[in-house]
Amino acid sequence: MSVDLLEDVLISRVSMLAMSNPELDVEWAIVNSEWGVLTISESSKLIGFEYVESDTSLLRPERLRMYEETLKQGLTAVVIVPQELYLMTRGRVLKALGSKAPEVLSYDCLGITALPRPS
Repeated sequence: MSVDLLEDVLISRVSMLAMSNPELDVEWAIVNSEWGVLTISESSKLIGFEYVESDTSLLRPERLRMYEETLKQGLTAVVIVPQELYLMTRGRVLKALGSKAPEVLSYDCLGITALPRPS
């Protein structure tokens, strides 16, 4: 996944969150050109993170620990993945974290369809 595509997904998700709840303050970042994170606050209080994963970032074993640590801190966690990786990721997250697993969504279910960029 290209950095441009990852940036498009992050910006689309920020817009969605702003429309659904204008009180939220959402910041985003791209980490190691592989995955993105949305930091979500309300009234200057951190409430959670959304992790926008790519096909390569999901292969890293520390991803599950990151989700688990987020939830242990009492924060919300959402994992957003490409459509083709949704079932595998959801199964892996549920198996590893059980009932305390974060919500797993796909780009497509959010209406964030990655459009190819002209070369």
